[in-house]
Amino acid sequence: MDGGSPRAMEDPLQSLFKLSDDLYKNAKWSFRRIDVTILFLLFSLFFTGLLVRAWLPTGKPMLIMIALGLLVASLMAMMMMLKLRKLLHDYVTRHAAINAVRADPIVQVPEGGTPTDRFLSHLRSKNREFRQFIEAHPETLRKPGSLSGAKRSHEFDAYVFKKGFPAGRSYMLLIRELEGLPSLKDLKMLAREVDDITAKWRTAPSRVVLIVTSPIEDIPGNAYEVLIDGVPLRKGTSIFQVVIESADGTYDFIPLVPEMRGFMP
Repeated sequence: MDGGSPRAMEDPLQSLFKLSDDLYKNAKWSFRRIDVTILFLLFSLFFTGLLVRAWLPTGKPMLIMIALGLLVASLMAMMMMLKLRKLLHDYVTRHAAINAVRADPIVQVPEGGTPTDRFLSHLRSKNREFRQFIEAHPETLRKPGSLSGAKRSHEFDAYVFKKGFPAGRSYMLLIRELEGLPSLKDLKMLAREVDDITAKWRTAPSRVVLIVTSPIEDIPGNAYEVLIDGVPLRKGTSIFQVVIESADGTYDFIPLVPEMRGFMP
């Protein structure tokens, strides 16, 4: 908003989009302010800890209570700033995702021998980080492949798995072709497979992709809701995504997960 009253607007919907864009543009400075505040709080916690250590031997309850009060207040302020930073990060990510979908609303299915080959080609063309990662670590892509879990092995049409990427973190992507759209029971069974894999490797897949070619029926309503809200797992979080190859040669995604710079699939 550039001047004027924040209550004055021409069109509510357009004003909402403009407000969102304005907040996104100012997000970088907001992050810097939050980071400076967090740094100040860290120094505050450090010096307050020194005060507590220095005043404890004196046995003066008033000084000790003041130091402990400062310590608790600093910890609470730190927790609030960390939550605020996460909220802002989630907002910026969602805004970028919405803009990515608006900029490229129709996604064409690329050439390839199988649905899995075509989807991997799509990821390579749309996601620079994924393309560079596969070029640097071609051994991480198995097509098809069997991935072991804590109790048994699980078959996928393709998976990408590298332990310790990046900086000690692992990365995993699972892809499976289906003959028809999944039901709620299918999603629950797949969630148990993912739980088994997570228990073995101590990491949940970033995304679990189910590819369906020209389905005849619609996806059940309860399965659709679970996909949008997120399939519950015992540990960790994963995006479960149904990728539909439509008859007109385009992709339909449930849910929409745009390929964005700085994010692996």
